[in-house]
Amino acid sequence: MSIRLTCSTRRLLVSGPATLTTALLVTQRCATHKIMQRNAKLVSEASVVHEAFSNARVATQTKLQASRPSGARPNTKPSTIVLDDLQSSFALTPSVIVSGQQLWNASKIAREKSALREANKVFITGGASTIRRLWRTYKIQPNVVYVPDTEPVVPAWCLEEDLPSVIVRASPVDINRQLLSAEMNDGFAAEFPMPAAPPLELATEKPEECLATPSTKLKSVLVLYRVMVPGNVGTLIRAAVDRGYDAVVLCGCADPYGEKVVRASDGCVAAPGVKLFHIPDARQAVPILQQIATSHDLLPIFGVPTEQSGAESPFVVAKKFHELNRRYPDRTLGAMVVLGSESMGLDALENEWNMPFQAVSIAMTNHFVDSMNVAVAGAILLQQFRPAATADFDRLAEVHQKLLQPKLTAASVESSSDDTAEVDPQGTVKQ
Repeated sequence: MSIRLTCSTRRLLVSGPATLTTALLVTQRCATHKIMQRNAKLVSEASVVHEAFSNARVATQTKLQASRPSGARPNTKPSTIVLDDLQSSFALTPSVIVSGQQLWNASKIAREKSALREANKVFITGGASTIRRLWRTYKIQPNVVYVPDTEPVVPAWCLEEDLPSVIVRASPVDINRQLLSAEMNDGFAAEFPMPAAPPLELATEKPEECLATPSTKLKSVLVLYRVMVPGNVGTLIRAAVDRGYDAVVLCGCADPYGEKVVRASDGCVAAPGVKLFHIPDARQAVPILQQIATSHDLLPIFGVPTEQSGAESPFVVAKKFHELNRRYPDRTLGAMVVLGSESMGLDALENEWNMPFQAVSIAMTNHFVDSMNVAVAGAILLQQFRPAATADFDRLAEVHQKLLQPKLTAASVESSSDDTAEVDPQGTVKQ
């Protein structure tokens, strides 16, 4: 018995007792080879598309700036390109014709491969709310927006922009399954250019340099150490942005521009007011974090398990922290809230840490619950140590004083009355 197989241009004649097994192995290798070739072609096409988008964006911005040197509006407004299906095409540049399918493939492979996202400086996200936040609030122009073809018309918010946009109408089921990771999404997806990351040197500059340029001084920082669950990373970044933190430092964490992280953060990973620093190798984190704390006058606050000795209640620590800042306004400290993963915690970090820090822990009163999700616990800590909390604690102290004042006054009067009372020889108290 013999089986003839064809793999590319090679023909293999297989015979003998192991015929079927060998044939299956050869077939598998052929299939793998074809997949690799197809992926290589898609990666190459995606790189061309992303480079063309980048060049077109720069050229359009330059043209707009040149057309209004004195702040005047340009004579013509760039038109939005709408592709009714994936087979439609348009001229991205005079020399590059792109189809909806090519845009789709480029976005799909960018979502799947972090190396390609980083190389082409793009990221994918889904949900109309997140897209609008990135586009309209943060002013980041998307490369392409995918709109469900079940919508009767393209939404108005997709068509209001000085710079031209590319809108592709497609099946919401395909958008959710192939471009996103949540099948219950609303069917909107988009590809955005990745914001320029601030250099890590900006966070680790020497103390005297921070004093010379106060605008670069960090007043509050969130540090995530080996947190690999995308949903937790995105939720904590969103909480830090909402609570007014200046920066987020990721040490060996999930890719902040992965689709799941961006979606969980509701687009806050690209918030313009927050610096996002990335330390890929967590083993190098300790000296960098200690330098950041020293340079920016930050108190490291470690979120640790309840059973760890020396850990205090975050409310108690926060109260002392904000009272000291109020008492000594010329020597205020900022907070560096440090959180680890639920499985590994901060043990590896603490073993190398050699400067003062404060450990805090949220007591678990329900014995049937072992631990609290890091995103939930982290949000509580971020709330307690947020920059605006000093004023809140002051107001709380004033309210507390007003509530207690009548009782304190009554107690003082009663004590004074007791001190002035006279006792006659028979033991009777005389007022």
